[in-house]
Amino acid sequence: MSDHRIPRLDENACGLLVIDLQERFAPVITNWTATIQMAARLIRFFRLLRAPILATEQYPKGLGRTVPEIQAELAADAPPPIAKTIFSSCASAECRKAVETLGRRQWVLCGIETHVCVQQTAFDLLDLGCDVFLAADAVSSRHPTDRETALRRMERAGVAVSTSESLIFEALRDAAHPLFKQASALVK
Repeated sequence: MSDHRIPRLDENACGLLVIDLQERFAPVITNWTATIQMAARLIRFFRLLRAPILATEQYPKGLGRTVPEIQAELAADAPPPIAKTIFSSCASAECRKAVETLGRRQWVLCGIETHVCVQQTAFDLLDLGCDVFLAADAVSSRHPTDRETALRRMERAGVAVSTSESLIFEALRDAAHPLFKQASALVK
């Protein structure tokens, strides 16, 4: 038997971190529309779970605010996005404090850019002892090569790379879960 532990998303231990889905990035990010749609799907799911949702904005003065589609999803339950200039969300004192205060040991990441802010955030969360899950369909970069290289590097470092749909059903575990029908509607 192997001693290798496979992290599995636990609805009672997880939170969502939405990284830098901002206005100025929209015209330059590969698969922008799909990335926003999958991030919105995850936000809606985490609201169903009543799990914590955090969001960040990289230098909003220069790069604009979180796009309206994501702001609308966040508005209901999440605190306002945390402004930062440092690339890793968790290297920001405010975000790191929020992560530590919430006490969640698992974090699902979505956002941009995969090879910069998302990757550095993932590494810092791993250093904090968290299990990190990445929704590959909810992250992107300007260049596909940067995204693909970062996905491979993060996976080698111990990040569980998956998809938004897979993570949703992994958290539920069972079609008898009380949220199954509502969650199923999110993926259709």
